[in-house]
Amino acid sequence: MNATHVPSMSQGAFVFWDVKPARHNVLRSSLESLGIGDYCPPPLSQRLSLKRALRKVGGRVERGERRNGYDQLASVHIVTDDDGVETVHLSAGVCDWRALQEAYRKNRQTVSGAAIGKLLTRCVSELHGTCIPA
Repeated sequence: MNATHVPSMSQGAFVFWDVKPARHNVLRSSLESLGIGDYCPPPLSQRLSLKRALRKVGGRVERGERRNGYDQLASVHIVTDDDGVETVHLSAGVCDWRALQEAYRKNRQTVSGAAIGKLLTRCVSELHGTCIPA
């Protein structure tokens, strides 16, 4: 996260931030050390993690005036075993399964920049501050 602190003329300050996605366990650990671990947003959902993984491995969407066009890379779904381990299952199509599984795993450990922005907004609100959208 990039943050800029600008002292104000009164008893406060202005803080501007630019937030990037972060690893969930690192963010949670940092927030727990501040005593606000329960503020930590959840990592990306299965659906969004899989969607991002497919795009990274080679999926493409073309936006049209009436319809969107999709290149079908594969037909996949997530299977969760009894231990909670999530695995991408390829039921049709051709793609690099290992790359897809790794991209999915990384996404499932990620908190989006938007969620971190909401976390920071909540913290500012708890401190009786005011957030002004950019």
